[in-house]
Amino acid sequence: MVAALRDRTVDVGLLREPPTDDAELAFGTVLTEPFVAVLPSGQPLAARPTVGVGQLADSPFVLLPRAVGPRLYDRITGLCTTAGFTLRVVQHAVEWQTVCALVEAGLGVSLAPESIRRIRLEGVAFRGIGPGSPRTSVAVAWRANDPNPLVARLLETLGQRPSGAPWSTPRGSEGRSAGRARPGSCAVVDAAGGRPLSRPGPATARTRGSATVRRPRGGGTGWRRRWTRG
Repeated sequence: MVAALRDRTVDVGLLREPPTDDAELAFGTVLTEPFVAVLPSGQPLAARPTVGVGQLADSPFVLLPRAVGPRLYDRITGLCTTAGFTLRVVQHAVEWQTVCALVEAGLGVSLAPESIRRIRLEGVAFRGIGPGSPRTSVAVAWRANDPNPLVARLLETLGQRPSGAPWSTPRGSEGRSAGRARPGSCAVVDAAGGRPLSRPGPATARTRGSATVRRPRGGGTGWRRRWTRG
């Protein structure tokens, strides 16, 4: 995602655990959420309301590959290091749904953002992490000082403002109700190894471990904005 923003393949992106030392790009936090432990429902720890990260030290782990979300991966491994152990990954999966299915099958446990609770499998239990409830963040990213008015409008919707850019209304957008878009509008893809949040159209870009928003084809100004917690 960071590379796509730099080479202008995309104008705006959503990513989890954004970098903190990138002078070319700007980031704004959209949401934060706690981590949860993903456990087989038959494991003794699943009977507890919360689980300490250190209690997972002897369990094998199932995780997304680091290439899918390097900063999220490093954050999870860092939580384990802080708890006094090095996690042992026995299986990687590129989708959180697959991670949960492998946990249900008994291959191991995982640590994941709390929004993973939306995946409902009978043999999987999600338990809060305690004490301290470590959190993970999702941020919107854009090129610093980008003058594109469409970027400014999208960021305004997300409660962000590009540095030095005035708010302006794209030509032809006056009077259109929110949520309506012309043919060829854009779509957003889930932030970390997830599914598209809207049906991909001609202007949609799919990536793994990130979210992208592209300009409409043909120079149009219509945007469809779909949002969900990632």
